[in-house]
Amino acid sequence: MLRIYVDFNEMTADGKRVLINTYSDQLVRDVLHPGLKVLLYTPGDLEVAGVVELDIDANGTEWWYGVPDWTTVRELHIPPIN
Repeated sequence: MLRIYVDFNEMTADGKRVLINTYSDQLVRDVLHPGLKVLLYTPGDLEVAGVVELDIDANGTEWWYGVPDWTTVRELHIPPIN
């Protein structure tokens, strides 16, 4: 399953979707398609399974989102530095 970095501070106003930044990651943009099952994660924070959705705005700009399944959330801890 594809693992995609997201910033969970970039949730939509309704809190149901998180923006996938396809501008900084060409590889991700090339493989995304609506309905793709992925892992959405932020290093040292959390990881959650989700499904990809695509919105196209009035200007024709593509906006890719992950729809998290919060029943699958897993905390990612950074081990302490000794």
